[in-house]
Amino acid sequence: FVNFDPDCMPFEAFVGDLDHDGSEDFAVGAPGADTGGVGAGRGTVFSGADRSVLFHKDGLTAGSRLGESVDGVGDVDRDGVDDFLAGAPGDDEALVSSGANGATLFHLAPGASVEFGTSVAGIGFADPDAWPDFAVGATGGTGLRVFSGRTGLVLWSDATAARDLGGLGDIDGDGHGDLVAGDYSHNGFGGRAVLFSGLTGAVIRQHAGDRTFQDQLGKGASALGDVDGDGVGDYGYGVPCICFASHRAEVRS
Repeated sequence: FVNFDPDCMPFEAFVGDLDHDGSEDFAVGAPGADTGGVGAGRGTVFSGADRSVLFHKDGLTAGSRLGESVDGVGDVDRDGVDDFLAGAPGDDEALVSSGANGATLFHLAPGASVEFGTSVAGIGFADPDAWPDFAVGATGGTGLRVFSGRTGLVLWSDATAARDLGGLGDIDGDGHGDLVAGDYSHNGFGGRAVLFSGLTGAVIRQHAGDRTFQDQLGKGASALGDVDGDGVGDYGYGVPCICFASHRAEVRS
């Protein structure tokens, strides 16, 4: 196992077998790390085989909180090694980094968002090209953007706040990766979780919580893989509910 500093509030994600040793490696984000400045944050990639550090990246400025969100994105630069994405919402930015050496592939800072980089997700092939794509969420303004893994440009965007994100694979049968976005603060903290087409940005379906009881539905929304074995990705989210009466987690097909 790996010990983490609890003051750094680690966030983790599997990122693929970066060192080609047969074990899946993982990234850990520590947004409270101070190496690059107070609260600059740090993202560290560990070997899945022996937990040794493969490389790390520090936030660019104090308060950037790099690593508040992390995820694998597939092989964006087509070098045979999967890459990863980390959000830095304190600076309204996200970094796509090479899984081979940690070099920055894309520095994403489109503006017109609040806390851009709050959530990130690799979503597979959203458009028809051969490069895997990815999504970045924010808490306000333009809340969700899907980016091309080939160019780093925005494929589509939506005003839906995305405090949590997950790449689902192809759930609508169009051959392209889709995603789930959760915003527990929506509609007076009733909350919601929205499934989007990765190709068009169209809403596939959504789930809404009860504003009266402040359900906060959508907390921690994420992809869960194919739980029920039907060949389609499943997803889940929390419903922590401020009323203290109906705390629950929902897993959906």
